[in-house]
Amino acid sequence: MKSILATVCVILDMEIDLKKPRRRWREPLSKHISKLGEHLDIFMRGRGSCNHFHRMDTDLMRQTIKLQINLWNYNQQYIQWIKENVHRNPERFMPTK
Repeated sequence: MKSILATVCVILDMEIDLKKPRRRWREPLSKHISKLGEHLDIFMRGRGSCNHFHRMDTDLMRQTIKLQINLWNYNQQYIQWIKENVHRNPERFMPTK
């Protein structure tokens, strides 16, 4: 699995440290994705102490909006997949319990 992850990260030109201690996620992936979508929404609205979105060039703004849309679409498809394919306690993997 590490080699697949490392290969994907090289293709995407990302750096990862495979020697980091492994973290245990206490929430399902779908909930993390939902939170990230909410963070992007707040970021784009310029709420809080960070208003970088309004100072970005148009191309980076478009990429940020596409990122949020892609996250939402992916999460909806993932949740639908869970409903159809996870037969034992699917609610454990949903963003809301």
